Amino acid sequence: MNGFLLHRGENGDLRVGVRRATITQDTASTSLISYHSMQHGILADAFHAVSTGTVFTVYYRPWTSPAGFILPFDQYMESAEIDYSIGMRFKMLNVF
Repeated sequence: MNGFLLHRGENGDLRVGVRRATITQDTASTSLISYHSMQHGILADAFHAVSTGTVFTVYYRPWTSPAGFILPFDQYMESAEIDYSIGMRFKMLNVF
């Protein structure tokens, strides 16, 4: 299962973190965001939940996968406005 994390930086910026899983795990929890949901945009689902005030659960297990990344929330929102196509190439830049 992929991990998703909302984190507030020391300077107060809201950051979004994603950690890719190396293995998937099955669970019967209805509050868990499913793998199918992740295929359709876990970040968009989480943004919708936050913007509508809906409660959602994030399971974060850093020991289950290699290092991920954390970026400022504003940068995520800016990138979410781009209409990405399947197979589109892009380059991740280290802007910190």
